[in-house]
Amino acid sequence: MTVWFVNPYGLLPGEAWRDYYTAVLAAALARSGHRATWWAASFSHHFKRQRANPPADASCRTAAPFTVRLLPTPGYSRHVGPGRLFFEWVYGWRLFKYGRSSAPPDFIVTCDSAIAAGIAALLLAKRHRAKLIVKTMDLWPELFVAVSPAPLRPLVRVAAGPLYALRRVLRRRADGLVALSETYLEAARADLPATANVPVALVYNGIDLPAFRRALETARNSSLEAPVRPHRKADVCAVYAGTLGSHYDIPALIEAARLLKSRQVPLTVLVAGAGPLVPQLRTAVERDKLDNLVYLGSMPPDRLVRVYVQADIGLCLYGPASNVQMPDKAYDYMAAGLPIINSLTGELAAIIRRFDMGLQYQAGDPVSLADAMQQLAFDHQRRRRLAENAAKAALHFDREIQVSKFLTLVTHLAEGRRSYS
Repeated sequence: MTVWFVNPYGLLPGEAWRDYYTAVLAAALARSGHRATWWAASFSHHFKRQRANPPADASCRTAAPFTVRLLPTPGYSRHVGPGRLFFEWVYGWRLFKYGRSSAPPDFIVTCDSAIAAGIAALLLAKRHRAKLIVKTMDLWPELFVAVSPAPLRPLVRVAAGPLYALRRVLRRRADGLVALSETYLEAARADLPATANVPVALVYNGIDLPAFRRALETARNSSLEAPVRPHRKADVCAVYAGTLGSHYDIPALIEAARLLKSRQVPLTVLVAGAGPLVPQLRTAVERDKLDNLVYLGSMPPDRLVRVYVQADIGLCLYGPASNVQMPDKAYDYMAAGLPIINSLTGELAAIIRRFDMGLQYQAGDPVSLADAMQQLAFDHQRRRRLAENAAKAALHFDREIQVSKFLTLVTHLAEGRRSYS
């Protein structure tokens, strides 16, 4: 079968430490013998720069087993603003323009957070008589409402009304629904009529567990020096690997490091990643001489694995307004056998409780974060038990298990069945 993936966002193969959700699903289909194409944007949302400026849609060479076609799009500098809206509508228009004259696909898989792209995908599915699968990767209008000042939220919610309505139309016209968390799947189902019989699949992004653990073993046996060692050799190591942006709890981490130093807790936090809050982190470290907080910069996969090898705890730090449910870093931490200290209150918190593999802290509260880190720094027996549980939990999120659920959904839709168990 021929399957198109429609998504203007996300990192292409080779651009990131781990494969993006769209790439994971496209690669799974390609490995099963199908022809998969990802219609991507020339402008990278993550890096805020152009990948290329093709005169028309052009194939992009990657190591992936599927095709990437870049649609020429304008750039933007701010996550929220007219520039991003213009980007989305240009992408949607050009997708329809080039897609309508292309050889017809059997399936179109689109994401419901990029509304213009979704509408274009819906029109193309009707034109080519292709089945439409809608995947939910985040709750986009809801996030804009959540990060708005409290007095303005009712107004923002009303202003976002057309986006909610278009998303509802898209979900109701879908032949199948996919979501990368149970919470997102329930949100998608809520937009369907009570009598709807639409096949659904919960497909976590997961992790290529065998490959990751081979990399860990290589790092453990490597004669190369680790990227950094704590200044105090006996320290327990916590690691935060990810974005240092406004939706992340970096200010709480800085304050927690101050508290831990004043309490003389033998713990060092290693921070790997990039983002707009890096200057704030560096300034705090230098000004307050926080030798228990070490910024490593943005790291390639082989060096990041060596950080995981020397770590004892994984930090999942999201701000109070975040509606993220299952961040990719959680899969890394589980696969590395790291107890997780987490601020998210939804699905990940429930999974951590179910598998007994970490501690919860209150987002935005540095005292709560410092207390959680202090508990695990001093309680070696509990830390080891949580680490063992995290390693076992990773088995449930192995990527092969997850993508098999997506392949089953596609197969059943191709066979014309509307429901399955």
